[in-house]
Formats: sequence, structure tokens, C-alpha cells
Amino acid sequence: MKRIILFLFLFLHIFAFSQESAAKHNDTLVYNSGMRRVVTIDYINYPTIYFFTTNSKNKEVSSNVAINKLKYYVDYDSTGVLVKPAEIVGTETTDSSGIILITDTVIVSENLLSVNPFSPFMLGLNISYMHRFGYQKRVAMHVPFRIFTLYGKGLLVNTGIGINYMAYNSKHTSFYAGISSQIFAFDRYAVLGFPITIGFVRNLTERMTINAYGGVGPYIGHPDLNLPLVGDVHVGIGFKLGEQFKITNTYKK
Repeated sequence: MKRIILFLFLFLHIFAFSQESAAKHNDTLVYNSGMRRVVTIDYINYPTIYFFTTNSKNKEVSSNVAINKLKYYVDYDSTGVLVKPAEIVGTETTDSSGIILITDTVIVSENLLSVNPFSPFMLGLNISYMHRFGYQKRVAMHVPFRIFTLYGKGLLVNTGIGINYMAYNSKHTSFYAGISSQIFAFDRYAVLGFPITIGFVRNLTERMTINAYGGVGPYIGHPDLNLPLVGDVHVGIGFKLGEQFKITNTYKK
């Protein structure tokens, strides 16, 4: 029995030591210059991060850095679980020509589903879906879907697919522009339209937004449809879904 207890004690000790060793130097500091440094963050006393790192003589030493010198940092706890880093906003740097640049970091979600809360009162459904991808998540696939019964006087359905470009992202509001190809099916007519839209996303909470956009564009289809252009309008409550990403904006002061 004593041998079993001794064996378990040694096993747990070795396992704990290996976990502690594996967790060392998994944290990362990314400086405004672009330099990446692998460290072990000890603690953060805002606005300073205190950490351990290995010097050129392969010895572990303690050091610190001001948060405003970093683009962002990655911090893991002792069990290897990612600790969400604080946003580093308002960082100032100066380029070679002396122009002051401001760097902001913004958290964005991969998916945004928006629903117009008033559409049920029109006996319909008005939703918009965006999936962000690409560098800095600035491009989004856009899928609108609307169906209305027009209070029993007819049926309107339109849906399609398009591309949005997120031209500006901030902590509070993002602005975008896009173009899509959509089928507009009226009571007796069906046409293919190409509306060009502009819109914005206003953050309410970490996971909720207000999403609104509108625009018009040409169409091809039924010649009896007496409309110069077709329109695409949406205002809704948005829900951020899926994985979240940190993107960086740099602009002149």
C-alpha cells in the first residue's frame, strides 16, 4: 500500500512539474515595431506588464514593459488556458516623416446575424447575415433574406448573396459598403437586381449590435415592372456569433 501511495505521489509531482514547464514562456508580447517576444507574464499592474524571459546567457530574468509600447499581448494562466487580454487603445507612434500614428485594437466577431424586430408586425421576416473573413476581417459575405405578405395583398420575397467591405472599424461603430445580386420576386414579377449599399454596425454590448444599411441598384427582368431601380434596406438588432478576433487600426493623428 505504501508503494502505491509513493508511486501516485511521484506521478502527480512529475505531472504537475511537466504542466508548469509546458506553461512557461507561452505568453507573447507584440511590440508596435512588429517584434514578437515570447515571455512568461508574472502580473499586470496597469499600465505596466511584469514578465520573465530568457536572456542571451540562457538565464531567466525579470523585466517589464509599458502597455502603450505594445500592439497587443497574449496571456495564458498556469494551466495553459488563454486569459483574455485587455484592449490596448490609443497607442501613439511616429513614422520616419514625423507623422504621429494612432493604433487602436478592436474586437470583432466572425459572424453577424441581424433581425428586424418590426417585420413580424408586417406579417413578414427581414434578416441579414454577414460572415467576415480575410486580412483584418475586412471582407464579409452578405446574405439578405426578406419575405412579406403585404397584409394579404400580395407577396414579396427577395434574397441573394453579396460582398461587403468593412471600410472603418472602431470600438463602437463600423462602416461598410457592398454590392449584391438578389432575386426580387413580387406578386406577378421576378427580376434580378444589383443593389449597391452602405451601412454601419453599432456595438451595444460585447455580443449585441444595431445593424443598418440601405441602397439601390439596377435590375434586369420583367419589362412591365415600372421601377427605375430596386432597393435594399435593413435595420435590425444584431447578434455577434462565432469566434472573436482582435484587429488593429492605424491612422494619422
